[in-house]
Amino acid sequence: MRAKGYAMLLAIALALPVLGSLSAAAAAPSGGALDAGQVRATIKRVGDWQLAHPVEYGTLHWAVAPFLDGLIDVSLVTGDAKYLAAVVRAGTREGWRPGPNTYHADDLSAGHPWLRIYLMDPRRIERLEPFKRRVDEILANPITENFLFSQDPQTPGVSSTDRWTWIDALYMAPPAIALLAQATGEERYLRFVDREFKPVLDTLYDPQEKLFYRDDRFIEQRTANGKKIFWSRGNGWVFAGLPLLLEPMPADYRTREAYVTLFKDMAPAVLAAQQPDGLWYPNLADPKQIPFGETSGSALFVYGLAAGVRHGLLDRATYWPAVERGWHGLLTQIRRDGAVGGVQPIGAEPEGFGPDTRVAYGTGAVLMAGSEILRALGDAAKIEPMKVLEQAELLVGIPDLTRRGLRFNAPLFDRAYSVDVLTKIAEPVLDAMSKGELKKRLPIHDWEEHRSAWTHYEAFARTLAGIAPWLALGPDDTPEGLRRARFIDLARKSLINATDPTSPDFLNFGTVPDQPLVESAYLASALLAAPHQLWDFLDAGQKDNVLNALRSSRGIALKHDNNWYLFPAMVEAALWQFDGGANLAPIETAVAKFVDDWYLGDGVYGDGPNFHWDYYNSYVIHPMLLQMLRVAQSKNHDLARVLPLTEDRGRRYAQVLERLISPEATFPVMGRSSAYRFAAFYHLGYTVLSKQLPDDLDPGAVRAAMTNVILRMVEAPGTFDKAGWLNLGAVGSQPGLRDSYNATGSLYVCLTGLVHLGLPADDPFWIAPPAPWTQRRIWAGEDVPRDRALPSPASTASTGGAGDNDDN
Repeated sequence: MRAKGYAMLLAIALALPVLGSLSAAAAAPSGGALDAGQVRATIKRVGDWQLAHPVEYGTLHWAVAPFLDGLIDVSLVTGDAKYLAAVVRAGTREGWRPGPNTYHADDLSAGHPWLRIYLMDPRRIERLEPFKRRVDEILANPITENFLFSQDPQTPGVSSTDRWTWIDALYMAPPAIALLAQATGEERYLRFVDREFKPVLDTLYDPQEKLFYRDDRFIEQRTANGKKIFWSRGNGWVFAGLPLLLEPMPADYRTREAYVTLFKDMAPAVLAAQQPDGLWYPNLADPKQIPFGETSGSALFVYGLAAGVRHGLLDRATYWPAVERGWHGLLTQIRRDGAVGGVQPIGAEPEGFGPDTRVAYGTGAVLMAGSEILRALGDAAKIEPMKVLEQAELLVGIPDLTRRGLRFNAPLFDRAYSVDVLTKIAEPVLDAMSKGELKKRLPIHDWEEHRSAWTHYEAFARTLAGIAPWLALGPDDTPEGLRRARFIDLARKSLINATDPTSPDFLNFGTVPDQPLVESAYLASALLAAPHQLWDFLDAGQKDNVLNALRSSRGIALKHDNNWYLFPAMVEAALWQFDGGANLAPIETAVAKFVDDWYLGDGVYGDGPNFHWDYYNSYVIHPMLLQMLRVAQSKNHDLARVLPLTEDRGRRYAQVLERLISPEATFPVMGRSSAYRFAAFYHLGYTVLSKQLPDDLDPGAVRAAMTNVILRMVEAPGTFDKAGWLNLGAVGSQPGLRDSYNATGSLYVCLTGLVHLGLPADDPFWIAPPAPWTQRRIWAGEDVPRDRALPSPASTASTGGAGDNDDN
């Protein structure tokens, strides 16, 4: 009987004239009791709330896909790009991939928001290709066995969800695949939808009731009241999914009318199931089974009805009042702050839930419904999707050279994103160490076992060195200040645990050779950067523990004729600052080696007697040399005489670093320690923090360049493991970049690339208008001043070092 029903629909589709593309809107309804301003304010409030409260599931989970679509809708109908920016950011982070399971319809759902964004700008082919590869793989290796949801397939390795055996699949996969057909112009994708849709319709559609059973297990089931079971959200998936499928489908596609007819056949049953409060209850056939409204199914029905009216598929006089009642019903499920409640959790049938239950697909369905109402009211923003996308990409900070003009990410985004990155990377380290659990939690892989005696010290000291300038700003009542207060507390507790000999996380400060000396230098750097937050609040015993930990490194023999001279010097600088009992010989030696002997010219020091093309001038040499000399200056010591010269050299090297950032916000990944990621720009950030940025560098341009580099590295797939710890690599996971001395803990030096967060949010660096950086200006054809080498300063003679000649 159900097979005949599908055949009848196909026959009707071939016999009736085509009604036209769904994108051709019918006359907008008058709006009745709905106020467009109220609807717009509601969806923005709902979107804002959900963006501020992380969802329970990962971006590629099917439960999140409707939320992503809803965010896109809100941006398009309001013109506010920030919602679309969140989706672009998510797609960039995920590499525009579908979910992990090849055949499962749920794991195709992310393709729908990704392809919507791609179709706004088809030049960005990277947003299409991952989903296309997945569907091409399915079509090249189709599963041909027919089975039901309740059956175990006979084909080895095949699951009962590898074909569309449940009705939720009709929302998750067909609309995304139809967008792929639109994007590529290839009809074969629509033919695949027809092939997979037909068995679901034949098996699960009840032609008398005009509704779907969720899967074959429910066909013969009845409630305690003797009623059939037509799950609200499941039917909502189908009813909302049909307009989404029809939207990109060509007007003359051979089976289009079958889908239109199915949608129109379901509509009276959907209308009849709406309850007096405007909502739909979990069982459409038996509202008494669970006698209260459910948000996700209700919102999907409101969306479907509004879309049907807008596109002339449903009679306005009959169905628009149901849209109005439905929206007013949904408003009773939305808190004043925008939180959407009354959402049945993930399931497969009508089940109980509470008014405060929230899942992302419920939020997404509300956003979709409200957005479709605005379109139907004729009150959506009159702005081209590509223009909204351009604004969103500016907010995200993703450079795109295919467009003309030079506009960049907004300054507020730069800081907010940088703070997010800092806290995301630092939190696993400091949360664990503050509880005395870093040695338990920090992953140690087979390749780093030989570093296990000190890798925890690496993770802690380098993390603290990177975030200390930010911590130094102290707490305040802003959202960032409240977050900073939490991290100040974590950092202090971690410092206490790290240096307390009775703590399970007491670190190795010198009982093994070499590496602890490096980490003590980073710890010293952190203390010097944030003395009030990290030192002043310690009691006398805790301060003694810190000083004793630093003194322990004095027993480590210096065996390296290179940047390592700076590590004992940094330790002594901290002891000089906090204890007064410093041994100045290591500082004097470091100054002699670098300022006099190893300076090569044009702002660059040799890492030892020879030059190495890597970033140790930024990782270590310039920042530590300057920090150490500024301590000498605060002590009125004669060593500070070379500080002005050293600052000149530092400013020149900052210029070099800025010029190394390409128009696409990449840079040459070269030399040792490439896995330190954006620590390559530690010195540029430290120059900003020190208010030493050269006059020819625009603060807004430097900020934009650094933020874009950080974004490209952090958002690369594989940067973090499942627990949130850093993986080894420069751009994602790249174990081939490993140096023999790398361990997981050493990777956290990347946080030093964020020291410019030590400037307050109202500093000119953060509020300067965004601007193109040097290479972006050059490659856009803009005329820029020539680059100049550092001239030979007269003060060079005072140290015996060779100056630079700018005349060659």
